[in-house]
Amino acid sequence: MQKKPPEALQAPFPADIYRIWCQVWLHVQDHRQHLVNQMVQLPYPQEEEPSFVLARDDLGQALSDVLSQLDSGGADDSVLTQAHVCLLELETRQRAAAQRHWQVPPEVNTARGRHVLIPSLRCTARSGDPDQLFHISSELGIDRILGLGYRWLPLPKEVVLDWREISQLVSLRGAQTLRIGLAPCATKDDMIWHLDPQDKRAPDARVPMQCSGSRDPDGLWAVVQKTLEAAWANRVQVLLFPELVMDEVVLQRCRDWLETHNLRENRLHLVVAGSRHVDNLDGSFSNRCTVLGQLGDILWEQDKRTPFVIDDPKTLKSLCSEHIALAVEPTKLGPNLVLAETAVGRLLTPICLDYIEGDLWRELGADFYLVPAMSPNLARFKNRANAMGALHGAATFVCNAQTAGNHRCLTYLPVKNAPKPTSIAETELFTIDVPIDV
Repeated sequence: MQKKPPEALQAPFPADIYRIWCQVWLHVQDHRQHLVNQMVQLPYPQEEEPSFVLARDDLGQALSDVLSQLDSGGADDSVLTQAHVCLLELETRQRAAAQRHWQVPPEVNTARGRHVLIPSLRCTARSGDPDQLFHISSELGIDRILGLGYRWLPLPKEVVLDWREISQLVSLRGAQTLRIGLAPCATKDDMIWHLDPQDKRAPDARVPMQCSGSRDPDGLWAVVQKTLEAAWANRVQVLLFPELVMDEVVLQRCRDWLETHNLRENRLHLVVAGSRHVDNLDGSFSNRCTVLGQLGDILWEQDKRTPFVIDDPKTLKSLCSEHIALAVEPTKLGPNLVLAETAVGRLLTPICLDYIEGDLWRELGADFYLVPAMSPNLARFKNRANAMGALHGAATFVCNAQTAGNHRCLTYLPVKNAPKPTSIAETELFTIDVPIDV
């Protein structure tokens, strides 16, 4: 059974304060470089200064006054300083409330659209010797100087942020490393593909493509079971499988195995069970990633949000004997984005192209991106991982359904001389120990 987050405490501020917070924050973002220049070059108020006292004594009134001046075009140095002080105080109170109890971040609507308050990332994997850390990006540098961890993220109307507090990694508090396993246990050639030129679910003469499961479920399960056993024996804590190499049978066997074998000692904390095509009983289907807990319980599920088009003749010929020029995965694109908040930071599980092309995934940010993929190569994923590391201090792990050795998995840590994955003998498993600071 899927675990629900506990009841949230009452927000530390009324709704109108959150709305003004968002508006003031947006103004500060419009002038962030100027504010940073002011902070670096000139003496900046200390806590005993009147501006700080005002923010603490009557924060609501201070916010309203600041917003009024900003809206009227009065973004001079003193107003920006006062706005910054108010934002710092808002974050202090919000953070204190979050530490007391899990709280779903609030949303507001302003003249500039719908926004949600995003807590700061922990940069968990960006730890260790300072000489081994990459220089942070200019954006991260500005954030560090301003000291503003919370962000107001613009959201399209159709997007639903699904916040989850995941307790499975609580035991890692105080740990120095997190062991992640990647299991490229199968390829597209191991799966059954349906491509019907008469299927009209796809536009522009594209042929819909759907994966209906494994050609040999028992054989696939034998590989997956051996991988699970090796992961358990090697004390892997988070295990990642590829895109579209699961089916309902193998997924259920994974759940049963965890419930039975992981019970004696909960070494496997999370299993990102790749993805599979799931019928929605309305003529549509979804590409769905399922994340399992220690005993096989479903912690969350993430549907793919980016359509996939195949125009490579060699690939299409390997999937279907008929002559097809263009195929598409006409999945029902999921509106939900699951943000899993854990003891080691925020986890996101975008599926394949979602990680590369989804601007919202980029803006959300994560401490760890766990990406099931099915791609001919991982060059674009590597470029994206570099960008995510510079922008958010994020670590990225991609498990790919390919046979080529250099493209079976990708690991990226936001530090110099990062460790490389180790292959576990006689299994489809690679492990990597990630230095963490929790």
